[in-house]
Amino acid sequence: MLEIIEIANQNEGFIALLTFVLLSILVPVAVFAYRTLSSRITSARTEEEINRIEKIRAEFYSHLKITDESSGFGPFLIRDVDRDRLYFDGDENEFCKKGAPPSFKVCLVDTSVHGIRVYHGMPERIKSFEDGSRWCLADESDEGTILAHPVGEIPFSSIIAVNWYGDPATHFPHIYCRFDHDQGWPYKKFEYCERAECMRGWPLYIPRLEADKLVRKRF
Repeated sequence: MLEIIEIANQNEGFIALLTFVLLSILVPVAVFAYRTLSSRITSARTEEEINRIEKIRAEFYSHLKITDESSGFGPFLIRDVDRDRLYFDGDENEFCKKGAPPSFKVCLVDTSVHGIRVYHGMPERIKSFEDGSRWCLADESDEGTILAHPVGEIPFSSIIAVNWYGDPATHFPHIYCRFDHDQGWPYKKFEYCERAECMRGWPLYIPRLEADKLVRKRF
């Protein structure tokens, strides 16, 4: 270090070069530290937000009743709070503008400390590649396939309110959500699961792979 200082004293151009090198190292580090600290500050929930989430969580725990052993807790209607006026009618382009319709029917299969898990779509027969890292669609005649059930997780933080009694058009509960996750959907996580049965035929959906790891082609 002393040799560098001595050389710098003898050569003013080297001082400028040394300063540039130090700044090129320190500035990115400082920017990264600032962004990390800022993200932690902005992502921190307020007391009001925490209370709202805990209220929503308590509502689900107290209201849920098994309505059909083969389909979990029965049907729910997921509604986008930003497009709730498009519930009954609207422009077709508007319906798909954010990548998801403003309302759609699902079956709620279970809850966790983070949110609710809902059954969305039809099951598909899938099979893994030899390395086991990827899966693709398969036919029933293929060996080593599983029936994968699409299950999405909606965090309690994305749920604004629940109308547990429905309306004249749909008599089952409406869940008002922020569609603020991947491709304009309310799902923070979307997985393909293998179905198993617990006591009294109660279904258990065991995650097998994330939806984006499914290759949309057949063997």
